[in-house]
Amino acid sequence: MESGLCKCGCGGKTTITPYTDPRRGFVKGEPKKYLPGHNSRGATWSPKRRLSGMKSLCGIPRPDWLKKQISEHHKRLGIKPSAEAGRRGRENRGIREAHPSWRGGISWVNGYRCIYIPEHPRAHPNGYVYEHILLAEKKIGRSLLPSEVVHHSDGNKANNDPQNLLVLSNQSEHLRLHHAQRRDKIC
Repeated sequence: MESGLCKCGCGGKTTITPYTDPRRGFVKGEPKKYLPGHNSRGATWSPKRRLSGMKSLCGIPRPDWLKKQISEHHKRLGIKPSAEAGRRGRENRGIREAHPSWRGGISWVNGYRCIYIPEHPRAHPNGYVYEHILLAEKKIGRSLLPSEVVHHSDGNKANNDPQNLLVLSNQSEHLRLHHAQRRDKIC
């Protein structure tokens, strides 16, 4: 069987599907409908879909049927919280220290350890600051400038030892350092 043409209208030739995947509409031995990344070209959101997306962004509560669907999915996965934890969570909503999920103001984001300090100038909207930034500021004895970047010398994001942290003047200097390290590793 020959390859087909991309349905987006670009005129590109699609490949033959080597496997069947009903979710994507692939049938083994038949041409794919679209080239990779072309399936959403020219797609427009209907007014109903656009409104539902905007509602979810505005914090409008989820409908009961969706809550039930999520709850059943969590039950299937075995991650449903205990009734006691649910009750405590509802009673202590907005009180961080009293909430059952509170971990002492420590969380991990993208492999970096974060500390809850909402009044810090570099705090994320949720009030957490990267720990390596706090330790670098303590090491140099002042707040970091907005352009300054903290580099982990050994490449380990979790190693926040002050001797491992290096403050660089800007992101371009940081990238130059990474390129030099990569070049040294290859040679």
